[in-house]
Amino acid sequence: MNVKRAGLTLLLDLGLLGGMLALWSFNLTGLALHEWLGLALCGALPAHLLVNWGWLAATTARLRASLPWRTRLVYLLNASLFGALILVLLSGVLIAEVTVPGLAALAGNRGFWRVLHTQASNVTLLLVALHLAVYAPRVVALLRQLAPTARPSRPPRPPVHPLGTRVQEG
Repeated sequence: MNVKRAGLTLLLDLGLLGGMLALWSFNLTGLALHEWLGLALCGALPAHLLVNWGWLAATTARLRASLPWRTRLVYLLNASLFGALILVLLSGVLIAEVTVPGLAALAGNRGFWRVLHTQASNVTLLLVALHLAVYAPRVVALLRQLAPTARPSRPPRPPVHPLGTRVQEG
């Protein structure tokens, strides 16, 4: 992955993380912002999947072949996170009061969807924490790659007296 694409991927992922942290802070955002951020996540999640499509497609194709257990575990984690997020997003849309209030009336048992939304959100929080732990080394390596390289330091200048004359050393 080239540096420019890696930087854009990192920005997308940081945006996803920031949005999800805000979504879990319902008292901070309030209902309206919570719902709009949730709808934004409906677009950001497919973007994240498309950016990482190469790994996803290659790993899915090789699932029946011999894969390291760590790869299978990461795949299972990512699939579980995807499923939990789909439940959160679907139930969130079905209980929305601000963004799509008419849909909530058609959803039926509102209490069921609210409990599902809360429970799936709790599971998602745990799965996101695990996802971050698994990918933290890659993110740190990417940040090091994107960080500007240090310039060679110049030799120190001789000290200058407050009146502007150079101080004799020795």
